Amino acid sequence: MSVFENIKVLRLSSGEEIIAEVEHDVIHSKYHVMNPCQIVIIQPEKGVPHAEITLMPWLAYTEAKKELDIDANYVMFALKPAPELVNRWTIF
Repeated sequence: MSVFENIKVLRLSSGEEIIAEVEHDVIHSKYHVMNPCQIVIIQPEKGVPHAEITLMPWLAYTEAKKELDIDANYVMFALKPAPELVNRWTIF
């Protein structure tokens, strides 16, 4: 099993989307996320055909910026990201 199998996109109840290495703890109803980055969609300027996706540190101003637990009640879904997004996350 590759470490990339644990990379997920989480949509939070706040509307934020993050990409991170994730361990789902079903017993304690939480997600342990490591190296989370917020997915930011930059709306295109007039005449540009599509939006751009960029990553930025999530909670960079806290001590929890490298890893933390998120209560499962606040996670709307957890999905496998597109390979291009994983590649961007690994070099971030």
